Amino acid sequence: MMGMTIDFQLSSRGNFNPIYLLARKNLTARILALLDLVGKVYSKIHSS
Repeated sequence: MMGMTIDFQLSSRGNFNPIYLLARKNLTARILALLDLVGKVYSKIHSS
């Protein structure tokens, strides 16, 4: 969860930073996979 918080803070502060946007583009697939995994774990915890 901490990684997500840091990522959201960076995205809110770094929206106008082209270097950050480029780095984020390269990581998009990994971030999406991570968020998908976190979402599955989160929903599994809440459904039980």
